Amino acid sequence: MWGQCGGYSYPGPFNCEPGGHCQSLGPYYSQCQPDDPSTMTYPDPTTITICA
Repeated sequence: MWGQCGGYSYPGPFNCEPGGHCQSLGPYYSQCQPDDPSTMTYPDPTTITICA
């Protein structure tokens, strides 16, 4: 869930996991989101290390 599923020049894939749908967030990006908002979970945060 939460993967990209559409948008301008997006090559695919355009399908989402079962229980999800593709939601357009603008002309350049569409994202898979749960069908039932009460079951929404968020992905684990990603740690970014910046080396100077």
